[in-house]
Amino acid sequence: MNTMNIPVMSVSDIVKTLTLIYEGKIKAGEIPHIPAIFIWGPPGVGKSNGMHQLAEDLGKLCGVKVCVTDVRLLLFSPVDLRGVPVKQEEFTAWLKPKIFDMSDEEGVVNLLFLDELSAAPQSVQAAAYQLCLDKKIGEHKLPENTIVVAAGNRLSDQSVSFKMPKALCNRFLHFEAKCDHASWHKWAVKAAIDPRVISFIAYNEERLEVVPDSADLAYPTPRSWEFVSRVISGNEDIDTLTPIVAASVGMDTALEFATYCKGIMKMPNVEEIFSGMCREIPRSYDVMHALVTSLVSRVARRGATREELTNLCNYAVKMPPDFAYCLATDLNLIPGISEKLMMCPSYGKLMIKK
Repeated sequence: MNTMNIPVMSVSDIVKTLTLIYEGKIKAGEIPHIPAIFIWGPPGVGKSNGMHQLAEDLGKLCGVKVCVTDVRLLLFSPVDLRGVPVKQEEFTAWLKPKIFDMSDEEGVVNLLFLDELSAAPQSVQAAAYQLCLDKKIGEHKLPENTIVVAAGNRLSDQSVSFKMPKALCNRFLHFEAKCDHASWHKWAVKAAIDPRVISFIAYNEERLEVVPDSADLAYPTPRSWEFVSRVISGNEDIDTLTPIVAASVGMDTALEFATYCKGIMKMPNVEEIFSGMCREIPRSYDVMHALVTSLVSRVARRGATREELTNLCNYAVKMPPDFAYCLATDLNLIPGISEKLMMCPSYGKLMIKK
């Protein structure tokens, strides 16, 4: 339910929307005319990653260098933003804060990301008023080529959050970020997230994000699943890993994940599929999920020759249609693979089945 009266979108859709807005303004040299943006959302939904993706996309589309300055306002005081006062003859001057150390060169765009603004004390929020609207504080002014984006948790997220004054709210265009499995899945494939994590979330999408109880310290979010991927990558002993998985996503989810991982150990050998030696198609729904994800992950991590992709497509045409479709879709997310697939005779059969 949308209780904030603002657009609710996935992080990837917010990035697409902002890219559409900023691309035209950057090319037209009208960056100063872009209002500041505020992205609301739960912890771990990917707001920070989204800003770096925005910078990368704008850099490619506009042919500029986009420099991200990530400022966690929760750690700042009003003096940190205004600068340190020093005596200058009969007056007081303010030393410029480091966040104003940005390039104003042609071909460069600065993206100032004010993260955790809603968690900052109201004295810091008040100091950010002028920065968000006029891109300056006191005598210190941001370069003309600066985009300002802020983010923070909602009051309902059980995180540190102060109610933002309406005067500050009115200085932003507001978006609410939601957790979306489809966009997370695309990101996870490209980011080489451990295939066990990707397949488990595909098997049980509700485990991507869970609203925690007030006493919970560890609970599933896109960010905590990324932590899980980092710590289990390269280690197959799921029993040994369960405590550290639980430390990230909670004990109940970790035990469910461990049970799932043990079940998918029955899946065919991935390398035998790529070599054309395996023809067995699993019957179990969860094993099929894991197999598709493992095949895609193998291509994403190590690449594949034309012969290996041909063997893969020959195998995939025997899969149930929905899994064959997922495999073909995810393979096309991997840079440089689409062209190779088009050269495989068996890929046409796979597309027909899809």
